[in-house]
Amino acid sequence: MSPTSENPFGFSVWCLLAKLTLNYATAYIRHLYQQAEKINLQKLNSMITINPYIYFDGNCEEAFNFYESVFRKEISHMSKYGDIPKSDKNLFQESDEKIMHATLPISNETMLNGSDNSLAYKEMIKYKTFSLIIHANSKEEVDRIFEKLSENGQIKVPAGLTFWGSYYGQCIDQFGINWKINYGTEN
Repeated sequence: MSPTSENPFGFSVWCLLAKLTLNYATAYIRHLYQQAEKINLQKLNSMITINPYIYFDGNCEEAFNFYESVFRKEISHMSKYGDIPKSDKNLFQESDEKIMHATLPISNETMLNGSDNSLAYKEMIKYKTFSLIIHANSKEEVDRIFEKLSENGQIKVPAGLTFWGSYYGQCIDQFGINWKINYGTEN
């Protein structure tokens, strides 16, 4: 039935059918979009995360207490080698009072992990093959974190505006860890 001026009833029915079809199509497209959004969220939620694990030469607890104050977060786990069952003690060389594992959640995706392991620490220091980069939310946050991390450490690049447009600073903290703090173009 096609709309004509001679058959107004047919025209009304056709308009109603067109409107219903359009509403159905819109609802179906909305449904497909929501399904695609769910799939993308599931993919994002199932992606792997990479978190740093830092070895220390006997001062892990001191370092994590320091990082707790820098990031204004609470240590969620800290265990000592003395907590290991006697049957597994032969796996480790560190003394009982040293930290076997520590975790400091920084955000929903990022946790700073570490332990006292003098052999691994010596390897890490020998090669110095990594830096930890912090993507801050503001210049003020860069300044605050940079000031705390560089205290009793070494400033490599003072915090400031760079030629590439970021507000950036680089330092080595008092525990020998290289940090890059950034706000701007890469955030």
